[in-house]
Amino acid sequence: MDSILERLTIVIPSRNRQPYIRRAIEFWSKTPVHLVVLDGTATPMELNKAMETSPKIQYVHAVVPLEQRLGKSTEFIHTEYAAVISDDEFFLPSSLSNCVKFLDENRDYVVCKGLAVSFGWDGRIVHWRPINKSLKGYKIDSENRSERMFNHLSSYAHASWWSVQRRDVYMSAMKAVGSTPPFPSAPCVELQVSFIASFFGKVMVLDELMWLRSFENRSLWWAKAGLSIMEWWRDTSYSEDHKRFVNAIIAHAKDENGQSPSVEEIQIAMDALVHSAEERQRKGSKKKRKNKMPDWYISLNKTMKTLLNHTIYRKNGYPGYSLLSHVQSTYPEKYNEVKEIVEMVRDFQRTNKTNP
Repeated sequence: MDSILERLTIVIPSRNRQPYIRRAIEFWSKTPVHLVVLDGTATPMELNKAMETSPKIQYVHAVVPLEQRLGKSTEFIHTEYAAVISDDEFFLPSSLSNCVKFLDENRDYVVCKGLAVSFGWDGRIVHWRPINKSLKGYKIDSENRSERMFNHLSSYAHASWWSVQRRDVYMSAMKAVGSTPPFPSAPCVELQVSFIASFFGKVMVLDELMWLRSFENRSLWWAKAGLSIMEWWRDTSYSEDHKRFVNAIIAHAKDENGQSPSVEEIQIAMDALVHSAEERQRKGSKKKRKNKMPDWYISLNKTMKTLLNHTIYRKNGYPGYSLLSHVQSTYPEKYNEVKEIVEMVRDFQRTNKTNP
């Protein structure tokens, strides 16, 4: 395992999913990374001796909102780089190493990430579906801070969040996130991170698989903050929230000369983000209406896939269905890493008897 990962801390926020915490600890303990677990469950998790004595594992029990736990995580970041990930998701260590190397070699970049694919469990197979396709070829490389923030938000991709960040960027972003009460719209956290990251430097997405997004569970954030960013930003009844959002960014995005982004810069970039999202939603609805298949076809297609998956393709799912078959054809160099994760997910789900 690449020793360069000793310079990286993985931060995992969680709540009421302690079996997934154990799975994550099992996975990351095989790597050189430092690990910080932020558990908001009412009852703290019982740690085994290896977890308690490991100098690289920090378990933090704090029954406070997720945002406050992320703010608290800054007390435990002592490495050059840090990255946040969900308790049920995975980063590929080889891609993390490449992100660290990229940031080492390109000092004007402050954030680096790879591509993503999502996975789930159907009771027999770890299967996949596409997600975050906008990450492909994405980078924000303007020399001007204001332009970087605007470009990042107006052509938004999930590039600065769930990524490898320089320590100073991580510290500023998480302090901003933890400085205010939660917002009613889940994306507010990642947008604050995106503003702060692009203020400090450039953003890069490498052309390799890095992030395995899980849909084994419902999102912790969306469960409590289900308002869309469009509804939240357009609704003037949330004007005090908007001020808190903007002021937190300004207070924590400060360069060596004490300069911060202006209110106007943030508002313009947010307006561009929301306008872009509204346009995508409008075009998506129009395309969906135009291409909508008859209900009988959708039902038949679903039935046939289920039938094939339980008969002819019983071991691996229908062609292209299993995560491993997708990775083997699309990212063959990552196959062995993903295979280890697939086996871990399969064994975990069988042991915990989780329903598909």
